[in-house]
Amino acid sequence: MTPTPQETWYEIIRGDSPLQQGSFLDNFPIITPEYSEEIIDGSPEESLAKMNRANVVIVTQTCDMSTNDDDPPRSPDPKMPIILCLRLPALVAKVENNRTISKTSWGRLIKNRNPNSLLLNKCQLENHELDYQIVSFEQLYSAPFDFVSEFAKKQGERIQLISPYIEHLSKAFARKFARVALPQIINEGFPYTPEQLAEVA
Repeated sequence: MTPTPQETWYEIIRGDSPLQQGSFLDNFPIITPEYSEEIIDGSPEESLAKMNRANVVIVTQTCDMSTNDDDPPRSPDPKMPIILCLRLPALVAKVENNRTISKTSWGRLIKNRNPNSLLLNKCQLENHELDYQIVSFEQLYSAPFDFVSEFAKKQGERIQLISPYIEHLSKAFARKFARVALPQIINEGFPYTPEQLAEVA
């Protein structure tokens, strides 16, 4: 049965649609440099890198990837880095202490208490069904705007988060990097006695 708009977090968009935050890209090539002491010393002259493929979600803000309203309109820099995060089926993702999902970690994800990960609902749109997805913020990747755009076109139809779930992703991503480690925290125990509460009732 096709879910109603109120029941889904997603829509399906064409491959040539403009890039948006919350777009799913499948089997995307992830290129990571390999660092060594030789690079620190200035050699070898050619840097080394390795490539893997993974399912990712775009977390760069949509406005940064859009043509602005200048006169004349200005398109994004083709080399602008687009930030990507890995997404994995919840059943196989490592979420806490490098362990697979459990009832405890599921509960923390539901309540947004794991700053390193975000749980996304399953997708039940016809021909694009996906299990619950976990987005990992522990490692960030990037690729040039023009490359990501071309890849998205060739992928064809793709799953796209809709509002307010785009903002849900954006908030979780920001929360990961806006955390502050306080030297002292407020005691979780309730500090007031029944007598004190009665006095102000």
